Amino acid sequence: RRKLWSKFEYYLGFILQFIYSCGETMMNPVETIMVKEKRVGPSSELLCNSESDFECGSDTESEMCSEDVSYESTTYINDPIHGMLEVHPLCKAVIDTLEFQRLRSLKQCGISHFVYPSAVHTRFEHSLGVSHLALQVIRKLKQNPNCEISETESLCVQLAGLCHDLGHGPFSHSWEQYVQEKTGEKYEHENMSIQLFDYLIRENKLNDSFQRYGIDEEHRKFIKDLILGKPAEYKTLKPKSYLFEIVANKQNGLDIDKYEYLMRDSYFFGIKIDPNFGRYLTGIRIIEDGDKNEHIGYRDKLESHIISIFKQRAEMHDKAYKHKVCLRIETMLLDALSLIEDDFKISIEENSEVKKYCLWEWHKNLKAFLQLTDQLFETILFSTEKSLSKAKEIVLRILNRKHYSQIYEGTLNNLTAGNEQLNEELKQIEKRLSEKYSAKFCCRLKKLELAQSSNDEECCDPLNNVWFINKESIVYKIDRQKLDPALWLPEQTRCTKLYVFCSKNLQEENRNEAVQTIEQEVRLISQNF
Repeated sequence: RRKLWSKFEYYLGFILQFIYSCGETMMNPVETIMVKEKRVGPSSELLCNSESDFECGSDTESEMCSEDVSYESTTYINDPIHGMLEVHPLCKAVIDTLEFQRLRSLKQCGISHFVYPSAVHTRFEHSLGVSHLALQVIRKLKQNPNCEISETESLCVQLAGLCHDLGHGPFSHSWEQYVQEKTGEKYEHENMSIQLFDYLIRENKLNDSFQRYGIDEEHRKFIKDLILGKPAEYKTLKPKSYLFEIVANKQNGLDIDKYEYLMRDSYFFGIKIDPNFGRYLTGIRIIEDGDKNEHIGYRDKLESHIISIFKQRAEMHDKAYKHKVCLRIETMLLDALSLIEDDFKISIEENSEVKKYCLWEWHKNLKAFLQLTDQLFETILFSTEKSLSKAKEIVLRILNRKHYSQIYEGTLNNLTAGNEQLNEELKQIEKRLSEKYSAKFCCRLKKLELAQSSNDEECCDPLNNVWFINKESIVYKIDRQKLDPALWLPEQTRCTKLYVFCSKNLQEENRNEAVQTIEQEVRLISQNF
């Protein structure tokens, strides 16, 4: 009996130990490959070293900040969208700079979190995701026959994906609209991104690190052109034209930047769409057009998938990015920024001389621009400066949910939202209504164009510019005229909607009168256009 009992105790202990170890693994599966956490900045990622059997390095400040930090090993970052991100040593060097870390303070979707509370993800993790997808695309393209993409070219594409959003201002694209309304100049974040890319290398003394991985001055120009999506001529490089369609596709807008933000945004907005990047990878090809130019193309069996991506992007704009409450809050934010007086300036030392910049001029100085983050909202909110008092009132209204009232919502059929004449007509309507009712009126247009390139006005139907190839290696484009738009484009996205907001609640009589006036103006606009 004693022998049987001792054996029973032995096996029972073994079983309990096994159950306990399994329980630990289920509770924290990441710890099976991650020994330590290495924290970078205000938030943390799980970082590990591929040469140390997935064991992270030291957390000591001296090691993390040392100029002699070795970037010779691959880093892995845990991401909720893509899983483990493989980060090249040079990309890691770029990430660990002030210029890139600033992206942690820029929300990916501007003011959308006031409508969708969980949409607080930032351009930092989005940029990591784009770089990750760039690597996946390159690896897949290398499987194409006769495809020769060098390791240096691959690294350049990853860096372009990583740095493509460096030039964004606060509040996402609202900042671009603010600068244009204030100065009349069109602010393009891509151009600022390439300026900051050069600045980042110079200020952080990364030139030697870039040289170590074979990236010279011409390769850096190549990276900047990849960010712009514009092929150019080079003295010694012969980059493939299709590489310029990976990060920023100016042909049809089907690039990894948009794939990444559709995947990430839908996750944090809680809107169920399925971009299915894995499906995209299975059918991606390199094809030649009639002029022997190489492009990113797709197997014919991906036709419906590609169409679905355009539909999903339209859905995200309709339900999220251009939600009418988001438009209302954005209108209030733009009004708040426009009320910031000229004496709210930043002082920057340039060549032993101190220069001052108004808020709408900060982008003209890179040191000033790096201080522009979403924190500007709190700066206005808690400021005691007289120059910010009017802006502060509107910011408080946003937080207190005392939004502008919606006076009108209507449809403008067959009109282009980017039409300058139309925009001028709407400004006149705003002016007349504001003078009549002693309140601020604002007309906002909402059109969910399918055009995905940065040149939306020129690319009205991007589907016409998507290349496909069938089993017989015949290259073709979809005949858009043979497709029934109702089958793939929701009815509500094929028109321009007009919203009219008012800064105060009008009495019912005045409200009805204002609506009648707007309806008359809309009829006149429709006739004139």
